[in-house]
Amino acid sequence: MSQKFEDVISAAVMEDFDKAENLDEFLERDKNKMLDITLSKYLNRMLYEKDLSVADVIRGSGLTKSYVHQIFNGDRNPSREKLIAVGFGLKLKEVEMQRMLRIGGCSELYIKNSRDAAILFCVRRGFNLDETNDVLYEHKMDIIDEEK
Repeated sequence: MSQKFEDVISAAVMEDFDKAENLDEFLERDKNKMLDITLSKYLNRMLYEKDLSVADVIRGSGLTKSYVHQIFNGDRNPSREKLIAVGFGLKLKEVEMQRMLRIGGCSELYIKNSRDAAILFCVRRGFNLDETNDVLYEHKMDIIDEEK
């Protein structure tokens, strides 16, 4: 059974921690691996890295323009459901989606939950929100509803 990417990263960070002479050295060397970032900063970083615009996220997430702007500005604390929709709008890969959910204070997608497993299946295959909702609907599961 393969290890999760985040487990491998966490083990590497712990190894760096153990090797560090002092806390400052560790924090400087591993600052890019830390999760103590605001949701707004993380989403804006993903926006930049993916070379997308907020308008692209709005179209891909099915959320309203004002709501998405509020999330990206840090003025809204979205539900897990809305964060997942934003993740699809940002075209996040699995590790990015899981990190976004953790930073947003939400539970990660859990493979032993049928609906979460279906969403993970779609994320790993690069499905968009509409395609994912089709899969969920076909399997008689609640769709990712921007109204929740």
